[in-house]
Amino acid sequence: MPEAPSPPSRLRLAVVLVGGAVIAGMWLFPSQLRALLTPEAAQATAAGCDIRAAPCTATFDDGAQVTLDVTPRGLPEGSALTFTITAPGPARAVEAAGTNMNMGLTQLPVVDNEAHGFLPSCTERMEWQLDVVLTDGRRALFFTDPAPGASGEDEGGGEG
Repeated sequence: MPEAPSPPSRLRLAVVLVGGAVIAGMWLFPSQLRALLTPEAAQATAAGCDIRAAPCTATFDDGAQVTLDVTPRGLPEGSALTFTITAPGPARAVEAAGTNMNMGLTQLPVVDNEAHGFLPSCTERMEWQLDVVLTDGRRALFFTDPAPGASGEDEGGGEG
């Protein structure tokens, strides 16, 4: 008859299970995890502004503002994007995470108030959370809004 696991074995098993759950959570929910780890006072959200359509500004509790402008407008899939940041201090990175589908975390370094790069592409229209990470650790959060209906408004024309 097999023996019951000893207490140290149970502890190791618990540590492995908890560690695995944390790693899985980091992979499956990167934007939610970042929000949990960032104090609320260190976040500002550009509420009601669709970053696809126009520059957006997020205001921190202390009145400091961060503006993000993305070109070309509309975040066309497969296009090189330029993220231009206006902030009271230097920015370290722009981080992008899909909100309607896990596409991983895309981190673009900021040099001279600009970041350049591509967002992952998908077969369906992606919604994004774009975080401007300042060197002091604060984050300005920007979002795309859902498309106002499937009326063929996608950038670059339709398929075939």
